[in-house]
Amino acid sequence: MTIQKIDFHVADGIADAHQYDVKSGAAASIKAGQFVIVDGGNAGYVKLAPDASDTDDTWVGLAATDSTDTATADGTVQVYDDPDLHFEGKAKTPGNLAQAIKLTSVTLDVDSGVQTIDENDTTKGVLVIHDYDNTTDGNVTFSIKSANHLYG
Repeated sequence: MTIQKIDFHVADGIADAHQYDVKSGAAASIKAGQFVIVDGGNAGYVKLAPDASDTDDTWVGLAATDSTDTATADGTVQVYDDPDLHFEGKAKTPGNLAQAIKLTSVTLDVDSGVQTIDENDTTKGVLVIHDYDNTTDGNVTFSIKSANHLYG
């Protein structure tokens, strides 16, 4: 199966999603398949994980639905938040994948709104690479480092 670049999905099969609050300010600021972190600037809320999200952030999980927030109203989003889940998604640069990257912690890359695994950025890495398919497709299996997960 080919994964589109924006899509992350749960690799473990079926997972439960739980509801979290999202602060107003944009319409549907989180899309299904994007990673979510605790919104440090707004207590009790989550937000879309930005570029270079790392161990400085508290990770919640992967959005199962689009968020319902608008420019003027708070909303909610359903999130796959089990700290033991494995996910699949694209590496930023598939040609850089190699055996040595397995079990390495890396960061999230966001380019033009597309989230990928930044296999080159290990500084404050939070996404642990478990496996990959090949250096052409760049489909990576990974998990969130438990020490940086909301429920870890």
